[in-house]
Amino acid sequence: MKKAKKNTYKAGDIFAIQIENGQYVFGRILLDIPRQCIEPNLVADDNPLRMMKCLVLEGYNLLKDEPVFEDAPVIINGYLAYDSAFVDGVFKIVGHKAVNPKEVEFPGYFDINLFGEVTFERGEISIPLNISEDEADSFELFGGIHFSEAFDTVILTLMGRTDLVQEKAELKYSDIRFNSAEKQEQIYNIVGKEMSLPYYELALRKGIYTARFFGENSTNTTPLEVKSGKSRLLENTMWTFNGEEYKSIELFEKSLKDYNEQFGNEFSNKKTDLSEIIILLEYIDEKGRDKELKFNVKPDNGEYFTEVELLYKINNKVTKKLADLDKHFFEGLSLLQKAEKEKPTLYALNLGS
Repeated sequence: MKKAKKNTYKAGDIFAIQIENGQYVFGRILLDIPRQCIEPNLVADDNPLRMMKCLVLEGYNLLKDEPVFEDAPVIINGYLAYDSAFVDGVFKIVGHKAVNPKEVEFPGYFDINLFGEVTFERGEISIPLNISEDEADSFELFGGIHFSEAFDTVILTLMGRTDLVQEKAELKYSDIRFNSAEKQEQIYNIVGKEMSLPYYELALRKGIYTARFFGENSTNTTPLEVKSGKSRLLENTMWTFNGEEYKSIELFEKSLKDYNEQFGNEFSNKKTDLSEIIILLEYIDEKGRDKELKFNVKPDNGEYFTEVELLYKINNKVTKKLADLDKHFFEGLSLLQKAEKEKPTLYALNLGS
């Protein structure tokens, strides 16, 4: 098979893997963590994804004689793998389907740092746990990134075609989803039931926007470039959306300064050299429904915002929608999509509790 050039693959690419009997199994790249998350600086230095310099893959319940893909059920989603089989041309790109961020999954597993502190990890989410190393080790759930060359064995094992593999793939040591229902229940009782939710919903509840890795319309599968607009805005400004709308910037600025002083936070009113911004707010309402609000914000002078003016306008747009929700504390703005032609820069509004 002809070797592919380095990094010619991208998220959304469907690939075929030829197995020993000459047939093919199929998968798709859901997320290229280095190029979509790390290189464009869309994750902080302490974000767990910084340690995952790999791809997120899904595999299909499909076995064919030719490397021609057809729609088939997903048999595994959220498989972490190095890119070596793509770089070496072992996996053949045979199609492309843009990734919906809601499709992206991550495995769940325990992690123990050098100080013996235990966390439960799932994508960008890291939950500190008050359990011992021995208790964590007893579950034999260690996580890890796999060699991509083993992905065909994983797919075939999950298809029940163990007659086509030399040794079955064991996923129970790296992903909670492949453990018994009893063991999963034991672990979720420790780490929290919500950790069993689909990843996109779970992340959204924690104020994390998976969609930022895919651009405004969730179809951009190339790495985002931070050229028009900073990757983070207002990240050091503290505020709570408590339901109050302000009649003037002056009144808002006084409340904002008072609020930051309560917590000893040094507040500055810097200029932001953007003449228009689109804000995307994704949240879960009081009835547990996914909600989305997108709106444009322009500075009064038509040239640039001050940080106070920007937050003032955001506050008056969203505060009544968020006041009664658990997550109504402002945690900055994250770049989702740089400005293009007529489209202003798009930022996600981050919330915390």
